Parts: sequence; C-alpha cells; structure tokens
Amino acid sequence: MEKLNAVRGKILLLSVFLLLFVCGCGGGGGGDSAPAATPGPAPVLPDSINYSVREPGDNSWFHLTIPPGSPPPEVSFSAISLDGTYNRVSRNATLAVGSGISFSVTGIGDYSTVSRFDLSIGTEVQWNGDSRPTAGSFFVTINPSDAFFFDGVLVSVIDNVGSVPGNAGVSIQAYLNGSPLMEQNAEYTWDDFEAIQQSDGSFGLYVRVARFGYGVWKLLFQHVWIAFETLKNIILNNDDIEADGNITVQGAVFPPAGTPGTESIVWIDRNGNQRIDADDEFDANFSMWWVDDDPGDNVGYLYNNIQRLKDYVKSPRGPVGGEFLFTNFSRQEYEVTPPALISTSTARDGFNMTISW
Repeated sequence: MEKLNAVRGKILLLSVFLLLFVCGCGGGGGGDSAPAATPGPAPVLPDSINYSVREPGDNSWFHLTIPPGSPPPEVSFSAISLDGTYNRVSRNATLAVGSGISFSVTGIGDYSTVSRFDLSIGTEVQWNGDSRPTAGSFFVTINPSDAFFFDGVLVSVIDNVGSVPGNAGVSIQAYLNGSPLMEQNAEYTWDDFEAIQQSDGSFGLYVRVARFGYGVWKLLFQHVWIAFETLKNIILNNDDIEADGNITVQGAVFPPAGTPGTESIVWIDRNGNQRIDADDEFDANFSMWWVDDDPGDNVGYLYNNIQRLKDYVKSPRGPVGGEFLFTNFSRQEYEVTPPALISTSTARDGFNMTISW
C-alpha cells in the first residue's frame, strides 16, 4: 500500500462499486436484564448509518471462486478494512479514505508471479444504490514489486472520456516506484471497461489488472450488501423472530421464474433466555433472492444458499452485527432482457461487519 501514499496527493480517488448498504440498528446490549419470556421492543431503524467491515480474527479468510476454469480462479482475502456511510432512504453511499483490501488469486496464469494485490482508497468514494461510482478511485499495488514491468495501477472515475463532457468512465495509469509510466495509460467508458476480459491479450496487462481489481471490489461489496440485507431483516423483524424463532422474508421477483425469492432466518438462542441478544446466532437461507437495483443497466443478481451470522453484537446505538459466514453461497449475474446468464461466483468463509449511528 505504500504506492498509494506516493500518489495520494495527485489524485481524486475512487473505489468501486456499488453496492448498497441496507442496514439498521439494535435494541439493548448483551447484559439485558428483562424477564426471559418477555420480547424486547422492536429496534429503531435509522435512515443513515456507519458501516465497518473487517477480516475475521480467526483467519477464516473470505474466499470467492469465479468460474470458468479447471480449477476455476479463486480469490482469498487476507485483509479487509472498509468504512463508510449509507443512507437507506436516498441510497447514497460513501467509502472512506484509508479503506482497503489485500488478496491473492490462483488460477489466472498472468498473475502466477503475484503473491498479493493491495487495493487502497485515497479520497472518499461516492455512489448511489447499485449505480457505478460517480467520484473517487482505487490504487492497486503489486507484490512483489518486480512481478511486472509496473508495480501499481491507478483507476480513477472521470466524466469526460475522450474529452467528451458527460462521457463517464475510468482513466487508468500504470506506475513504477511512485511515478507514472509514459504511454502506459488509457481511458474507457464504463461499458467498455466492464467488457474487458482477463483472457484478452489485446489489452495491456496493466489494463487487465485494473479491470480485475474493479471486479474483485464489486464482488466483495455485493456480499457485504447481502450481509446487510440479513442484518436489516433481523432488526426489522426482531419481535416476530423472538416470538416464533424464525422469519421468512419475501424478496423481489426473479423475472425468468416469475416468482419472488425468499430469505428464511432461523434464530439460535445461545443462552436460552428467549431474547435476541449478544452472542446469539442466525442461519439465513437465501432462495432465488433477486437484486436489480439499477434497472437501466438490464443486469441483476441472483443469490442462493446459506449465510450464518454468529457472535451477534448489539447495543442501543451500535455497533450491531457480527461475523458473517457463507457456505457454498452462490451469486449469478443475469441479463434481464432477454434472460441470459453472464457470470457466476461462489463464496465461503466470511468477514466481520457492524453498523452504528
């Protein structure tokens, strides 16, 4: 991450993606002294929250498997440090300066000499809902530094690709030892940038590294979004879950199937006091859960299988959250019209995530 420090003063930085943060807040803390059989009051759900995501303390690193390939490429996150804000009404989101991730990848030949990629945010990233970022950038640092002819890549959001005002996309600049490399820079509209394939050697390696970093960020934030979805549903249905031990939430309709998806949450009352409180656990089973928060791009995402929230924490003004663990958790990217599968990924293990206000 040292390369970011060398360029931080020069750039207006982004991160990537999207992804929504739908959240809420909790009721009383773990030391609740109310009668065991009496459900607590439903927590308040504020419009604006702060979020924080970290790698788990037990080294059960978050993994994403991304077909095709034999074996398919796998991304392993050794460090996650994401902090920002989200407004659930306006859906405006930010990612703070200093946020970053570290990850390794197997199964992509061009990256066989890279032991670790570091991505860092230099200025606040801003976006709305599932839309593309409107400001900011990320810097990718290559480890070891001599793996390629460059040791870092800067990807910045711009709104004038080809010097055309309003033509939104990204600029890409390769770096070596903190300095930009001559003739190793490019600009792409968002559509062209997102269409770049890792196997397409007609694009420079530094361009493919930039696209790969963007894709990893996007995938990670999509799973953060799903974790927030579970946490939101627990908070909003606190009383019903305490009364029945479970809840099933109906989601949006998956267009090809014509039926709504569901998230079924089962509460594990660890101390048996019939109250949702600290250290409880929740098993969430997603079935045909459809997310299409930017209908204008004709793309949506389908989620299936198990997510567990363990070591639950809650206090009146946060933090609320815990460790989110994924088991063979499937994400499928679909073109909506006409229906067509674009990409798939599978998640296992997880991350810690909390919200506060």
